[in-house]
Amino acid sequence: MANAEDRDELKAKLNRVQAEDLVELVLAMLKEEPGLDVLVQSWLIEKGDDGPDVDLDGLRKQAAYAIEAVGWDYHAMQRAAPLLEPLVGVAEGLLGRKRYSEAAGAAEAIIDGVLDAEYANRREDRGAVSSVLDTCFELMAECLQPDNLDHALRERIVRRLHTGYELGMNRNMDWMSEVCAGLALKKLPPAEKELFATLLEDEGGTLSGAEKESRTREHAHLLIRLRADVLDDEAYLAFGRKYGLGRLVIAKLLDLNRVEEAIKEAGSDVDPRWLAGLLESHAHPEEARRIVLRAVDGRHSREALVWLIERARRDGDRAAELEFSLRLFPQRRTPRDYEEIKRVAKGLGVWERHRPGILAVMSDRRSAPPDRVEVYLAEHMIEEALLDVEKHAARCGDDIALKVARAAEEEFPADAVRLYRRLVKAWVPASTRYDAAAECMARMAKLYARIGQSDEWLRFRSRMAEEHKRRYKFIAELRKRGLT
Repeated sequence: MANAEDRDELKAKLNRVQAEDLVELVLAMLKEEPGLDVLVQSWLIEKGDDGPDVDLDGLRKQAAYAIEAVGWDYHAMQRAAPLLEPLVGVAEGLLGRKRYSEAAGAAEAIIDGVLDAEYANRREDRGAVSSVLDTCFELMAECLQPDNLDHALRERIVRRLHTGYELGMNRNMDWMSEVCAGLALKKLPPAEKELFATLLEDEGGTLSGAEKESRTREHAHLLIRLRADVLDDEAYLAFGRKYGLGRLVIAKLLDLNRVEEAIKEAGSDVDPRWLAGLLESHAHPEEARRIVLRAVDGRHSREALVWLIERARRDGDRAAELEFSLRLFPQRRTPRDYEEIKRVAKGLGVWERHRPGILAVMSDRRSAPPDRVEVYLAEHMIEEALLDVEKHAARCGDDIALKVARAAEEEFPADAVRLYRRLVKAWVPASTRYDAAAECMARMAKLYARIGQSDEWLRFRSRMAEEHKRRYKFIAELRKRGLT
């Protein structure tokens, strides 16, 4: 319909038509466009009419058509979602009328239709069709109302949620697994929740022994949450230990105030930061610190030191912050760590005492060249920075080389010129960073004049302008700086 006036005119005409004629009109439209029967059914349900039985097979086919009709391009699923919404409206209307069996059947038919159309092979959904399927799974779960006494239907719904969970895991559709697992945890009554858990344990059909146990272990986190309300404390702990749910076991032990047992359970494999945070949340700060201090000399040394530094910083203990930062530095050797140590040490008046050790660590070949050069520049060790950036040109990269060149201009102008030339000769032929290349050339002009090599500058400028005269943007940048 072109506009509101046209719609109003049509409405006025239809109001003058007899009801029998309107029925004939609707039937004629359905004959031409069979897909419109979904809209008619949805409208009848919303108006309170029980309406005819819903054609679930037809609903499934229309859901499949909605996916197939939009093609396979990047935006296809965004176009498909609106086509599915009227179908979902049928299921929602049935649920509102407490026609649970039909509502669940309609939601299931939509899910099946979408999957029939190879939806699982599409990777550009971006929340469009997946949100429709999410709604369908939720509609099925909503059918498990206390007044729904159809036990076969209740079991079918639980089995469908389980199937969705497994399909999501097997086809890399994590959102589907998360939706079905979330509904199982939040929406299922106790009996249905236990059925879902049993299906998880039995998943795999003929699997047995170690293979079945391995499959069950994959689902262990969900299983223990499904049965959390029915397992007593010892059964919960036994289940967690059986399937390697160490963190859940430790958390449960702390909930039970069995602190030493929890610490023993953690052993040396658990990240000390996580364990310390858990101990603090259970009001055991001293035990947390003791655990972390014990881990400083073990395999989690880095994590432990980071935690101790953060706590010292939080408590305003600058001496402890410096102590642990100095112990961490050989393991990370980053410019940021250097800056933090320098800041704290200067505040305590001890920077000059620790500076040689820090620089010795950075000079070690185990330090990354770019990080080492950054520290050299911060310490105004220009000659060392020049040596490193020349020796490790590829690892340091152009941005580090540019920093070194600028820092070297005052004391080492010839070295700065050499770096600038290297950058210009790399950037311009690659058609990149014309503005930066022209800026380097402007600095080169001044440096060449300082070292008494203006003739060499003129030759270089002429050669670059001639070789790249068709790179109009580059020539424009040179002209902008008066270099042509």
